[in-house]
Amino acid sequence: MKAVEKFKRQESETDRYSKGTYLSISFGNLITEFFIVAFGSRVFDFYENEIGLQSKWISGAIILYALWNMFNDPIIGYISDKPRKWWKKYGKRRPWILGAIIPIGISLVLIFAVPPFDPEQGAIWLTLWLLISSIIYDTCFSIFGTNFMGLLPEKFRSDKERRRQATIGISFSTVGMVLGTMLPSIIGDYNNQATWLLGAGITSIVGIGFGMLMWWGTIEPPEMIDRTEHCVDEIIHEKEEVREEEKYPLFSTLKTAFKDKNYMSYLILIVCYQCLTLMMVGSIPYLNRFIITVDGVQSPIKEYLLFLPAVVVGLLSIPAVNWLTRKIGSPKMVILGGILIICSGIPFLFISNYIVVMSCIAIMAVAQITFGLQLQPILGDVMDELVAKIGKRQEGLITGIRTFFARMGLIIQALTFWIIHELTGFTPGGETQDALASLGLRFQLALVPTIIMGIGIFLFWRLYDIDAKKKSMIRGALSKMKL
Repeated sequence: MKAVEKFKRQESETDRYSKGTYLSISFGNLITEFFIVAFGSRVFDFYENEIGLQSKWISGAIILYALWNMFNDPIIGYISDKPRKWWKKYGKRRPWILGAIIPIGISLVLIFAVPPFDPEQGAIWLTLWLLISSIIYDTCFSIFGTNFMGLLPEKFRSDKERRRQATIGISFSTVGMVLGTMLPSIIGDYNNQATWLLGAGITSIVGIGFGMLMWWGTIEPPEMIDRTEHCVDEIIHEKEEVREEEKYPLFSTLKTAFKDKNYMSYLILIVCYQCLTLMMVGSIPYLNRFIITVDGVQSPIKEYLLFLPAVVVGLLSIPAVNWLTRKIGSPKMVILGGILIICSGIPFLFISNYIVVMSCIAIMAVAQITFGLQLQPILGDVMDELVAKIGKRQEGLITGIRTFFARMGLIIQALTFWIIHELTGFTPGGETQDALASLGLRFQLALVPTIIMGIGIFLFWRLYDIDAKKKSMIRGALSKMKL
């Protein structure tokens, strides 16, 4: 009980961090969404419609790269959790985060710097280029993302801190998502490969610039560095006797994590949300190329214009969403946001008018804000519960497992696009598509992702049970263990 009371006192204390710290660290939210969307919205369309590579080859490369990444992320998380002599001087997460930013930008450009192989005769070489460059890019991104996501719950300990960071972070995430979609399309022109390479270069420079603004926010406070002494699974100066279970912390942690229903409900939700995001964002170029019309004529308007109202409406909705979150809590807001996402996605099955599409995207932005604002606080609560069960801090590994599952979204997206394009007779690089192929594009944009999202929301509603009382007990237990 004393530990619980101590936790409650901490909750009422003045925030330990300046607004500058929250702003600086939130650039991590921005560039996370920025690079994810820049990759997810462009790569499939670029290789299919600009390069002319068939969807089966693109899907095969993306699936292999996603499989690599599923195993790569937990390993990166495990490595970053292992104790280092430089932790007390430089921090546990900071060197990994800042060191990965420039390589992410360079490797993104590599994906679009495609050699001039014929898409028919040289399909295997184009596929290998896509596969290898994607693996390089995503390995760099995983080093950044795993440590950034691991830093947040370690650094921001109270509900107040986590809510504030999530509120600022979702604003930055929204801007990052829009910029990641807009920047390549501002520069790029359909049927002109060089413009998309230039767009990737400018996107990378902007992303690296935003990453450098994280310098202040990633500084780890002394109390966080001190806690690492209690959270490592191997101590630098090993004791003579080590328990057998401590020799294999990776597998014992995995076993505990997969038995935790709250963590599993969160993982399922993330997989479903990633499927929806990747399918919808990846379908935007197809939507603009082949479906949207202006006065009944196929639209030549740039893709980025679709998102301008969404930026304004989404950002303006944040104070109201944050107010409602304080009233009903993050778990209920996740369910509400998920339902809104599904409802705003269904109209894409039949709408074609440019203004109507723009309006629906703006409504979707509010739904995404409602849902996305809750993910970081919920992840923090889930991680706290796991740490209390494991008895040591392994946020890097736990975040790596999360990314392992999230990468299933890439596999499902690639398979969905491939199957639909094959069954409906989609023509890579074609000026137009027939009625069946256009219907298939609507299915990959709206029908499949909303069904998957519905499954995720239902399972989260049935399984997740961390309420205010349980949260206080978890924090109390962590306080006792000095974690």
